[in-house]
Amino acid sequence: MIFVIRVFTGKEEEAQNMIRRVVPWDVYAEIFSPERVRQKKFRGSWHEVRERLVPGYLFVETDEPAKLYDELRHVPTLTKMLGKQDNLEFIELPKRDLQWLKKALGLPVEEDEADEAETNRVRSSSAKETGSLDVPGGGSSLEKGMAAKRKNESLSGREVALTLVEIAENGEVKILDGPLKNIDAKILKYDLHKRQAEVEIQFLGRPVKVYMGICIKGKDKKAD
Repeated sequence: MIFVIRVFTGKEEEAQNMIRRVVPWDVYAEIFSPERVRQKKFRGSWHEVRERLVPGYLFVETDEPAKLYDELRHVPTLTKMLGKQDNLEFIELPKRDLQWLKKALGLPVEEDEADEAETNRVRSSSAKETGSLDVPGGGSSLEKGMAAKRKNESLSGREVALTLVEIAENGEVKILDGPLKNIDAKILKYDLHKRQAEVEIQFLGRPVKVYMGICIKGKDKKAD
């Protein structure tokens, strides 16, 4: 299961490193903040740089969300869990969001994942008083998750690659290959000067703008 944690924008790496130092390794499988590749021009030529795909968020894979929640309460650099401010929630990344993320990172998506789009929540009305979470359905689902073999490749360490595009004579942008060809998202506009596309995705039940890098066929060395 992939869960989402909100952190200060620009402090993703600091929070991630702090979690690795404070939280026992057996409580989670991996923690990451996806990056995108984009081109940036300096010193007269184009260079690849890495930037956060979804700034201000960390993604963590765990089969023990209740234990992880308790451990995260001891991490000083974190702000709050995503969810209602008066009743903290630790929210599992909706299956539809996970599907989009995997496609953007170039990973295969299982058919059963593509059909499921519900958000799984772990809540506690007494979290403020006890500092603990009540997991709906008891521990059986967690035990099954721990025992089940992971079907998917690791998300950690992967990045959203450049999308190859071609500019027609009339100025229309045609996607030839890459992440933008594989994902289901609304492309709002292209910024050819910055070599990126502004894309609207559904993230945690609301529309969010993200940026994905492009390279232009016939103009960029990366595209040749």
